[in-house]
Amino acid sequence: MNLENIIIENYRQFDTAELAFDQGITFLAGANNSGKTSLINLIRSVFVDEKNDYSVSDIPAKNMQEWIDWGYPVFADFFKSGKSVDIIDAELVNLIIPEDDTVPSHLMNTTCVKIHVSYDPDIDDIKMFADYIMDLDEEVHDFYFLFDYEVTRSKFLRAITDNYDKLKRRFDEIEEDKIKLLSSSDKNLENNIEVKERYLKQLIVSIYVKSMVTFGYFCDKEFKNKCRFDDIKEFRKLFHFCFIKASRPLDDDELDHSHMLSKQMIRMVKLDDGWNELVERLPDELLKPIQEKNIDKTVRDTSLKSLKDTINALEQTNGGKSGELMLDMQVTEDDISELLQRITTATYNVDGYYLGESSQGLGYSNMIYIHLQLKEYEKGVDPLKVNMFFWKNLNLICILKCNKYLLSI
Repeated sequence: MNLENIIIENYRQFDTAELAFDQGITFLAGANNSGKTSLINLIRSVFVDEKNDYSVSDIPAKNMQEWIDWGYPVFADFFKSGKSVDIIDAELVNLIIPEDDTVPSHLMNTTCVKIHVSYDPDIDDIKMFADYIMDLDEEVHDFYFLFDYEVTRSKFLRAITDNYDKLKRRFDEIEEDKIKLLSSSDKNLENNIEVKERYLKQLIVSIYVKSMVTFGYFCDKEFKNKCRFDDIKEFRKLFHFCFIKASRPLDDDELDHSHMLSKQMIRMVKLDDGWNELVERLPDELLKPIQEKNIDKTVRDTSLKSLKDTINALEQTNGGKSGELMLDMQVTEDDISELLQRITTATYNVDGYYLGESSQGLGYSNMIYIHLQLKEYEKGVDPLKVNMFFWKNLNLICILKCNKYLLSI
């Protein structure tokens, strides 16, 4: 299964951006602030099941301006006429998102991502993709998907209802200022109206954007005939995605204690059955001497003696005894398991001496970290899925050293 290209529309400074992928490695290059990181962050949000963090700043400014130029007067007419919250649906929302499908809607042009996947019928097993075939031509070996951010009528209605009082109050304030301006030439008052209108427009746009959800579709090659996935998770199950960030908090000196290499190595070994069996056994073995030596009882008894004065004072204050105050030790297998992960760190064995992560140069640690991430990705590769990883800020040294390894996977 091969990822052929991704087309991104209406995202930040991009009207349209197309990323074409080679069979091996594809490099995305551009000047500073050209939008490379923005594109990769969007792609990650498409393929990884994370919290939807789509925001106003992700929509091209001209698209927002076009919509609010139309939408602001509609909101103003509703709120200035004194209409109640009960008729928001019929008198406001229905003008923007009509219930009648035959009536044109007035929606903002927001981000959509078009994805083209191809396959080789002689090699690839498409059983995970078979339900999403939209072209019955035997010579066509492609799938097309659409990932969309769409406002939903129910969420939009609820958001306006929740903000009804705030919106009405701000429209009323602006109207009062405009009445005052009729009998005054105060420039400050005029500027104040402009500022209030600008903030009110921002509020309306934010209400719209917060009412948006993500949808996935499988489509024809024109991305016009489309069928929605019942659950966006079904779409994401078709892809195995890995992203290696440029910001890697690796230990560079003795004061650093992020232990990022250690954490990544633990994530790696967790994929091994032998390690998991060991971790399952160790809690029992560590818990046994704690129980045999009555350590928990010792803690309770010692705490009772140490807290004797406090307990007596409490008894005198409340006039009764509600129970003995003590420190108790509850050690479970989960506690031991977390302890093992916390104290397991990466070290370098040099002539019998064990050196910490910061003992190596940052460049070398960076190489190890990237290699571990790639190995984790490699272990998760599924021939039934579209497998891809993105690597941010790849420098020349990394390219030269990892070229052979990258080509091998």
